[in-house]
Order: sequence, then structure tokens, then C-alpha cells
Amino acid sequence: MKTYSVCTGNLRVGRRLLTWAVAMVVLLWSLGGCGLQEPEKITAENALKRLSERNRPRFNDDAGFASLRRSIASARAYLEKLDPDRQFTFGPDVYPASRLLATLDAFEAVLDANPTPEELNRQVSEKFLVYQSVGSDGDGGMLFTGYYEPLLEGTLEYDPEYRYPLYGLPEDLVCVNLGRFKEKFKGEQICGRLSGNSLVPYYTREEIDSKNMLEAEGLEIAWVKDPVDLFFLHVQGSGRIKDKYGHTYHVHYAGKNGQPYRSIGKLLIDEGVIEKEAMSMQALREYLENHPEDLERVFNHNPSYVFFDVVDEPAIGYAGQPLEGGRAAAVDHRIFPMGALAFVQTEQPAVEHGVLTRWEEMNRFVLTLDTGGAIRGAGRMDFFWGNGDYAEIAAGHMKQDGRLFFLVVKEGNDA
Repeated sequence: MKTYSVCTGNLRVGRRLLTWAVAMVVLLWSLGGCGLQEPEKITAENALKRLSERNRPRFNDDAGFASLRRSIASARAYLEKLDPDRQFTFGPDVYPASRLLATLDAFEAVLDANPTPEELNRQVSEKFLVYQSVGSDGDGGMLFTGYYEPLLEGTLEYDPEYRYPLYGLPEDLVCVNLGRFKEKFKGEQICGRLSGNSLVPYYTREEIDSKNMLEAEGLEIAWVKDPVDLFFLHVQGSGRIKDKYGHTYHVHYAGKNGQPYRSIGKLLIDEGVIEKEAMSMQALREYLENHPEDLERVFNHNPSYVFFDVVDEPAIGYAGQPLEGGRAAAVDHRIFPMGALAFVQTEQPAVEHGVLTRWEEMNRFVLTLDTGGAIRGAGRMDFFWGNGDYAEIAAGHMKQDGRLFFLVVKEGNDA
């Protein structure tokens, strides 16, 4: 669920009709207490705390700087498209986009010197302010999960061998930025469709896949061979489709139906089908492939549905820029800044002959370039592993504890 190019906040209606009826429905809903939940207690203003020098972590990096520079380039491209005065919140402090760009410049200058681990730690500690996420427990505790870019067998033209469609964005999908109506809903949106003069929830996964509500709309952009692969593509948010002739196509997230995301992993844990300690994407896949009679029920437990585009580029994140495997991450964009330089302390898998053998310490600089429907709150980060066998294993098994920090270059009297 990760490569996003979400609605901009303008009311978007099929055939480009924009009616006062929709505006009034949304306004009444957002202002009139129609069941919307209050925002979480954690906000952008308290999700990060600035650390004193004695409380900062030791900064080191366990991956090559070349991939880090490519991810920095993606963050820079994102920030350069913004108004230089666009504000980003780092807990108690607010900085313009120009300060985030200056942070990337200063950090690349450190990398240019090809520093030793000791020198890297010293330079970062001296030149940057450090903020730590309060985490899910208020004490910095984070849960790190992973995602990747899967490869599916499929085709862009219908073929009886490839029966499961990917749908493009429906014209009747309406996405509304509620923050434009009331400040307390900043970062929140609802998606639905018009039924007469009413805005109603958009079709669920069950209505789309089991009841074929979109079948006659001509929205199919590709077809794939395996329904399990397709479901996991929805979870990952982007992927590649390889046809029988060896051609490969990139498919990216274009939007979603606005329905809540519900974990099928949690469903099977609650039902006692898979033990919590044994849960992974691989365990899920094994169960689903061995129980085809249960696919429809399990899949429909998650009403959220993703729509796709076929594009030329590899994985693109919420920030609209390429994601570098091992150097990009998804966070809750409502409370953490996009395009920011971050530092993570967690664990990564060691894999031998295609088998996860152990977990090893991971200390790494990453850039926040993506978000996701299940990535909510100050205690979550989803780490993008790229594509390939290792990426699939890492993404499927990763559910590690850790710590998350953000860096901002010092200026003037900053201490």
C-alpha cells in the first residue's frame, strides 16, 4: 500500500461535474458531528521531541552512500517543487521547505568527504538538530515493517489465462480534503461517489470483486494470473507485471476507494489459523494458496481497494518521486514531514540461500518519501526494500522494534 498519488483536495466528480450539493454534504458532515472520529491525540506538534546533545544516538550507516545519494536526490526533487516558504512541522518547531533543502545540502557535504564512521557521527552531531519520534508508547518505541515492489505474471490485454483485473481510477470517485472545511480535520479525507444529490461510500472490495460493480465500466488496465498475487499488489501499492513475451510494465497506485483498511493477517490470527508469532506475508501466502475456497471470504474482510496506473517509472512514492530500495520509507504524512532526512535504529534480516536465518542490527539514514493507509501514528514506519527475492523476504517478515530520528541542519544560534 505504498506508492501514492492521492487526490489534491479538490472535489473530483465523474465527468468533472462539481456541484454545490456535494460541497454542502461534505460541509455539513465535517462540521455537524456526523460520526467522524476526533483526530488522534498525537499530532504533528507533539509527535517529535528535540533531543539534547547527550541524548542523541550514535550516527552510523550500514549501507553504501550511492543509494543514499539517489534517495536524497528524490527528496530534493520533491522539495524543489514546493514554495520555499512551505511549512513543515518537527514537533515543537516549524521550518520552511528551504530549510529542509539546506539540510540535504549540508548532509551531502558531509558525505562528500567520505567520512569514517567516527567522523560521520561527529559531523552529524555537530551540524544538525536531532528530533526523536515519541513512538507509540510516548517513549520512542517504534514498529518497523517493510514493503516492496512485487513481480506478477500478467498482460495488458485480456487473456483467458489471466483473469483477474487491475482497475484504473473510476471517474465517479469523489475525494474530499476535509481540512479545507475545518482545521481539526487537517490531513483527513473521505472518498465516495454521488448517488443522486448524496455523497455515499464508494464500493467495497466485496462489491467490486465479488459483485462485479465495476465490470461494465471499462476500467481494466491489466490482468494478472494469480488472485493472491493481486491482493498483495493492493497491499504493496505498486509493482511490476511481466507478460508471457518477457515485457515488463510498472503499475502504480492511482487512488483508493476510501474504505477502511482491515488486516487479513489479524483476521487469521484472531481465528487461530496462524499464530501471532508465526505471522508473515509468507505465512499468509501459504495459507491462501492452500485454501483457495477461503480466498473470497478472507480478501473481502478488507474493504479497502486500490486503483492503479500503468506507467514507465519504477516505484514512485507519495512525494511523487522514485523510491530507492533500502533508503526510502513510508510514514504518517499527517504528523511527520515528507522529504525529510531521518535516521533509523532497528533490525534487518540476514538471508542465506533464500531463507531468513537471523536478525541483525540496522542503523541507517533514510528519506521519508511515502505514506500508507495502514501507516498511522507516531509509532509506525514502513521501510521500502525495493524488488527481488531479498526484498520480498525482508518486507514479508519485518515487524521489528526500533527508534526513529529526524535531522535538521543548524542555523544561527541553534544548539
